[in-house]
Amino acid sequence: MMRLHGIVIVSILAALAVTGCEEQAVTEAAPAEIELAGPINEVRADGLVADWMVMVFNIKSGGEREQDEEYFIKTFDADYLAPIGGEAKAVLTAKTVVPYKDESGQDQKATASQASADAIGWLSSEWDEASAGRRIAYAYCVLKSDKPQKVKLYFGSDDEGKIWVNGELVHKTYDARSCESRQDTVTVDLKKGLNSMLVKTSQRSVSWVFALEAYAAK
Repeated sequence: MMRLHGIVIVSILAALAVTGCEEQAVTEAAPAEIELAGPINEVRADGLVADWMVMVFNIKSGGEREQDEEYFIKTFDADYLAPIGGEAKAVLTAKTVVPYKDESGQDQKATASQASADAIGWLSSEWDEASAGRRIAYAYCVLKSDKPQKVKLYFGSDDEGKIWVNGELVHKTYDARSCESRQDTVTVDLKKGLNSMLVKTSQRSVSWVFALEAYAAK
């Protein structure tokens, strides 16, 4: 389930086959004090959050499980970033590598790669029916704010979605839906300086996509 709308295409295969970089150790949890890294975005007047680090977990190949909501919720709620401290503490960089097992029990690893949203904040994987299956995608970035302020996030996803800001889960949806801009709205508090943001989304069959805008709240 997916609506293409001027989306900048980001290949899952490219995200999972990053070469020429040293792999980050993932056997220890992140420290209590997190040093933020990764793509930095300003809070812009046009709401665009352009630059992200993306990591995709290929949980199951071969299409979706019909009407199995319990399965979708269980696999979406699993914390695939536990080897690097968990979703609330994760910092994704070009060196981040996370081991995991797919649904068949095979050892896999997910790597992070940089991706850019399109001009209205849409970010997506490649539409590829040949690699259809259950996918969980994370997108991480840093929001830079020149002062403490409230920011309104407009969010859409295909399918489920969660958002963390500075380690706090601020939004979640388990809807099976095609992505559209501004399906959900949430207001969050940013501190002065750097603020981490993590978006988690999924795909029940073919390709994942989300749309996010961030505006200073009036």
